Amino acid sequence: MLKIVVCDDDALHCKEIVKSARAALDGTPAEITDFSDAGRLLDYLSSTGFQPHIALLDICMPDQNGIILAQDIKQYAPGCQIIFLSSFLNYATDVYETEHIYFILKSQLYQRIGPALHQALATLSDCAVQISVQQDSNTCRIALQDVQYMERVLRKTRVVTLQGAFFSQETPEALIGESGSFVRCHQSFWVNLKHVRTMGNNKFTMDNGTSVPISRTYLQEAKQRFLHVLIRN
Repeated sequence: MLKIVVCDDDALHCKEIVKSARAALDGTPAEITDFSDAGRLLDYLSSTGFQPHIALLDICMPDQNGIILAQDIKQYAPGCQIIFLSSFLNYATDVYETEHIYFILKSQLYQRIGPALHQALATLSDCAVQISVQQDSNTCRIALQDVQYMERVLRKTRVVTLQGAFFSQETPEALIGESGSFVRCHQSFWVNLKHVRTMGNNKFTMDNGTSVPISRTYLQEAKQRFLHVLIRN
């Protein structure tokens, strides 16, 4: 069952967040636990071993702001997907101090909670997906989410991660499957948009510093998908 925690020092807002999340999940089984105090949430995680899949966190709270709280939650549940909420747009840039999946203005809660949860669930799905690859004649399995990009080389696919390069006999399309994180940007290249640092006129720069070419044929789709990720986050 999906496990979600909500933390907002305003009890009314907290209940509204829970209500909107349940509506957006549309019957998906979920255990949603809400807290009005960051300390109580952390005590709960520490004492019970509870590991939430998703955390919906207010940013501006008196005892501990949501950004620091998110970092603390990650200590207990490294795979937890963080969704920040705030009544103030100026916090939108501060959220990049820690890993998160979405930022929602509370005035847009009911419009944005659905897409935010959908993105969190898609990321959780990617975390669970592993692909079989080879390195130095050894076969191993790696998480699809850890892939920076893929390159088709002759009849093999070169799979690049921060831990090194691997090879697979499968095509990139077969390896990517239903994941929505990848986009084709060249006849031979597919990039994981979650690992793109910047986009230029003819290349993506990845987290590992590598430049991946973007051809004219795939430029428009690659640009639209990249901008969509920026706006969504």
